[in-house]
Amino acid sequence: SRWANGEWKTNVIAAFDLDPARALLARGNYQAAKNRLDESERLFSQLGDEESLAAVQALASQCNIGLQAENLMTQTEQALEHYSYQQANDLLTQAEAQYAQFPPEQRPTQTIEQYRNLTNIGLSATAELANAHRLSNSWTDYPDARSSAIKAGQQFATLGDADHVAE
Repeated sequence: SRWANGEWKTNVIAAFDLDPARALLARGNYQAAKNRLDESERLFSQLGDEESLAAVQALASQCNIGLQAENLMTQTEQALEHYSYQQANDLLTQAEAQYAQFPPEQRPTQTIEQYRNLTNIGLSATAELANAHRLSNSWTDYPDARSSAIKAGQQFATLGDADHVAE
């Protein structure tokens, strides 16, 4: 019954067809595409079909780039959750470089923009706070230090970063 309910689609012969993997790759489903390509790679390797094997390996390379980019985006999200703005900025820059290798429709442009906005706010707030600390040592610069501290606090509050708001 498993075979009749769709298992017939997954057999050795199905590994000859690279179109399902290409479709998954085009939709940005890198892990599923990689799984399909692994079967095709084994088949073409066993058959000694070097031309088809090269095509599979090229597609698998794109899948690996996509998986790496997704991993970098996950790490960026985690860095933002821990209020590590510089780390988030570095990771996001790496993810953008990976996604730049794909067509625009495969890039999570909206998510990248949201993360970039949060990262920029965090970096700006961090710079304002550092400026406030630097200026706070002189009575003549105290009004500027206070202004920088208030601006940093407002930006950190926007991000939900209570520890830096308290600082």
